[in-house]
Order: sequence, then structure tokens, then C-alpha cells
Amino acid sequence: MPGLLPTAQGLMLQGSRFRFIAAAAAVSAGLLAGESARGLVINVTYDSTVTSAANSAQIQSGFAYAAQQFTSRYSDPITINITVAAGTTGLGGSSTQLAGFYTYTQIRNALIADATTANDASAVSTLPVVDPTGGHNYATSTAQAKALSLTGASTNNDGTYTFNNTLSYTFDPNNRAVAGKYDFIGVSMHEISEIMGRIPGLGANFGDGGPDYLPFDLFRYTAAGTRNFTNGNGIYFSINNGTTNLKNFNFPNGNGSDPQDWASGTNDSFNAFTGSGVQNDLTPVDITTMDVIGYDLIPEPSGIFASLLFYGGAALRRRRRA
Repeated sequence: MPGLLPTAQGLMLQGSRFRFIAAAAAVSAGLLAGESARGLVINVTYDSTVTSAANSAQIQSGFAYAAQQFTSRYSDPITINITVAAGTTGLGGSSTQLAGFYTYTQIRNALIADATTANDASAVSTLPVVDPTGGHNYATSTAQAKALSLTGASTNNDGTYTFNNTLSYTFDPNNRAVAGKYDFIGVSMHEISEIMGRIPGLGANFGDGGPDYLPFDLFRYTAAGTRNFTNGNGIYFSINNGTTNLKNFNFPNGNGSDPQDWASGTNDSFNAFTGSGVQNDLTPVDITTMDVIGYDLIPEPSGIFASLLFYGGAALRRRRRA
């Protein structure tokens, strides 16, 4: 993982790492311990670098709050298993387990079957019958494979989140913008979302010779009706075939920054860069992103949220990492 990288915007979050496992190995019968019909569960294991840390209680409290931002919003009856570790470099980084390989048709059908909101329906309606990448293999994160019913329940680790515990953080959910301190909850939400599947393939080789892709790649555009499966300037996230630019993707992808993160702008948990003294929340676009890639968003009581993104299309800002 790259080290701490001061930039004009702040610190860059570490690049994602992937480890591939066979999809079939992730299947087990029944519900896992702690899993219930009520919805999404994030099962966390703190390794010894966390449990032995002087600020262990604060770390665990901050991560629990970050995880709750997902479990309170999505209803998938699955358990995501995450290990949290403390390191000495970067700001935050994730190592994500991958499942696959799948054909485009399998991924398209899974996304269509999973669509439960207006934004979901809009996004999947743009997916062509013929693979826009030219007939290559697809993978997913193992957590995402469970959400899309591509695999069953599993006690296997879905990913590891490592943060730099030599930096100064604020852990208090009610006081997240503190001068000289990094928003631990915002960093944690960024990395949780990557383990959940907010990661790119973009032609990588995941062990089959490549090029390989992931579901999030399917919603990158340079213009209305024009998808883009590379890393470059002017690429943005859209759920209506590129008509509405919801967020620009990060570029250039240098020094370990991730091309699936948002470009710099207003504070956002999914931005590629951050500085200290700011609060990085989950924004409406972030919430829709997770909905579109396979997680079942619990509807807002007012019913307003679904129309906010599809018709409003406000460009939010992105978040940062180290």
C-alpha cells in the first residue's frame, strides 16, 4: 500500500487490493450467527493491532457507527465479514476478496433481479443485452456476490480494512470536523463500501488472463449513451445512460489513488482525497451507488429520495483517502 501522500487536496486514501477466491467456496447453508431476516449485518473482527491499541475502545466505537450507516440503510439478509487492523502508513486502505468468474449475462440478470428502487430500475434499464466490454469475464466482491444472490452465506472474511493509527482522528459521531484530526468514521465508510463492491475492474487481470470487469464499471460514462471502461479524464457516474452526471470519477489515478473514487469537490466519504478538519458523510449519490451495485435500499418514508437523484442530478463531491 502507498504511504501517506500529502496533496493539494489533502491525504489520499490507499489503493484497493483484491484477492480472488472461487465463488463456490463461499456457500454454506442457513443464516450465519448474528444474521437475521431484518437485513444487512456487518460482522467485524478486530485484530490484535486494534485490540492492543491504547485507543481501542474509540476505534471500535467509531467503526461500529460507520458500519451502522450501511446496515440501517440496506435490507439485504446477508452478513458481511470484515477484519479491521491498525497500520502505520497511508490513511485508510482495503483488501477485498473477489468472487467469480461470471459472464456479463449473469451479472446483468443479477442486477436486474436485484433492482428494488426507482434509481435501481433506471440503472439496470441502461444495460444492453450484449456485453459492452466485448464478452469478457466479470468478478464481484464476495460481499456483493452475496447481495446479488450469486453465492450463499459464508463465514469467510470478505475484506480487511487497515487504517493508519499513527495519525490523529476524531471518533465522535457528533464532532467529526475537528481541526488537525481526520474523520475516522468517514474513512471507515469509504473502506467498508469498497469491501462491499464499490471497486473497479477496468480490464484488470484477476487470474484468468483478463481483461476482467466488475459491476461498478458498467456505470461509467463520458457522454450520454457512451460508456467508458478505462481510467481517464471526463468520466462520470450516471444511472440514466449518461444523461445526468451524478459525480465525476477520480483522475489521474496516480500514487495509489483509485479510479472508482469521486474527484475532489465538496466533502464526501467516497472522495479519493481528504484533509484533516473536515467531515466526510455518505451523500445521496453514495447511497444510490451502493443501491445500484446490488444492495437493497430501504425506502425513505417520504418517498422523496428516489426522485432526488434521478431528476435532480446534483453533482456531489468526493472523498479522500490515504
